Amino acid sequence: IDVVFLRTLGIDFLPKIMRGVLEENPTKKIDFNLYCDKVLTSDILNGLKEKKYDLGFCSKLDNEPLIEFIPVARQELVVIVPLDHPLAVKDEVRLEDTIPYKQIIFKKRSGPDVAYEIDEDQVAAGFVSNGFGICVAPNIPILQSLNVKILPLVSPSWQRNFYMAMLKNVYHPPVVEAFKKYVIEQAQKEWDYKTS
Repeated sequence: IDVVFLRTLGIDFLPKIMRGVLEENPTKKIDFNLYCDKVLTSDILNGLKEKKYDLGFCSKLDNEPLIEFIPVARQELVVIVPLDHPLAVKDEVRLEDTIPYKQIIFKKRSGPDVAYEIDEDQVAAGFVSNGFGICVAPNIPILQSLNVKILPLVSPSWQRNFYMAMLKNVYHPPVVEAFKKYVIEQAQKEWDYKTS
């Protein structure tokens, strides 16, 4: 099974899914080829369309009629700030509280005072921990090991959803279909998603 995924999903989500499917099928030989060099969802989807991969784990993009997106995971969004930042004295923040401060963002948008644009969660967190700005980011495990204050975002309450993406209307080998079915079952158990 050729699987491409965003790196943030390779920390916990994908290894657990793979371990589970292997443990449920001890007599079958299931091999995974893993690809996490694509840091953007658009790259992952292009690889799927070029049939480089069987399936991908990424965000959902609009106007992708060839791709089936199945929700499988979600991450709460938080605001991370350096420990000596004025917001670090708070226990939670509203999005409007962040406007006056330099921000590390994931893509160009209007509004905040942009310090840097970064493509990856872990890299953005590293820049925050070294005082380059604050960031609205997913609450990923690496944040616990960095010198940052993690502030719940209470208004608006946000989360980032992740999806299993596959080409529609093409043949997928039985092992890929079985893996897809397992992932959907796990997503329904863990996150109470409706995936129909």
